[in-house]
Amino acid sequence: MAKELSMVENNKIGRISRKYFIAIDKAFKTRRLWNIDRWETLEHYKNYRRIINLSKKELMPTMPDWCKKRGDQGVFMGEANLLNEIIIGMSASDYRFKHCLPKDEPVRNHFNNFELQMVAELEKFDTDLIRLQEMYDYEERRKLLAKKYQSLLDNNNFEDNDLE
Repeated sequence: MAKELSMVENNKIGRISRKYFIAIDKAFKTRRLWNIDRWETLEHYKNYRRIINLSKKELMPTMPDWCKKRGDQGVFMGEANLLNEIIIGMSASDYRFKHCLPKDEPVRNHFNNFELQMVAELEKFDTDLIRLQEMYDYEERRKLLAKKYQSLLDNNNFEDNDLE
């Protein structure tokens, strides 16, 4: 009732209230859509993680040294970092630092809808490349994933209403 009254009030405070409630409603709708997109990427990630887990012995020799030092977990970190660098141009730790996020905060929770779509697409593509591990090592997959990302951008098959 208060919202309705403040929005129809024909004065300065009414206009401020109206703008406020419109902004809140828009933010809520955007966040709801973002949560749906994030859920879809988490579903793709389950399969991606399963494939990485099944292939970690084959993947480990081709991983960067910093991944090898972390053992099995390093394989997962290396693959996530590979996609982060292609999509956002930096590692998760650099992203956290740039955006003043806590050390344990998942950076993908802060990706916009477009970046989440890119994550899902590149995870699917990387899953296929990992299955062909005999053919592609880490650096070759990096190059192929970067090409795929550029192809997705060039073809503009994705909603780009949230590129910020």
